[in-house]
Amino acid sequence: MIDLSLHVFEPLRKGEEFILYRAKSNLAPPVLVLSPALQHPVPESLNRLQHEYSLKEELDSNWATRPIAMVRHWNRPVLLLTDPGGVPLSHLLGRVRNASSSVKVIEDNSALANAGGRPLDLAGATFRTRL
Repeated sequence: MIDLSLHVFEPLRKGEEFILYRAKSNLAPPVLVLSPALQHPVPESLNRLQHEYSLKEELDSNWATRPIAMVRHWNRPVLLLTDPGGVPLSHLLGRVRNASSSVKVIEDNSALANAGGRPLDLAGATFRTRL
């Protein structure tokens, strides 16, 4: 069982339903913590956490962060996940908004050390997909 009381939490993404944190400690490797955003989460949110945890054995760590445990923290259930490290893609792209009929990338003031301190410019980028 991981004791989260000695960890420092860095918010990575906040949504209406969940908040994703990176939890760091001098005594253990970092983990990701997926917490309901509400103090008293609705049953559907708790069911989603439980469902994600149930996929533990099916996920390949080569392409997915794997669930470690469901624990109680902040007086609510949270899902612990392996932390692959890195910077969330949303931090590298910046905030995106629709303006007229075009999409513009707005600079995000979060830490962008891996992107030279500014969001990636995707104008004119070509994307390939595998089928």
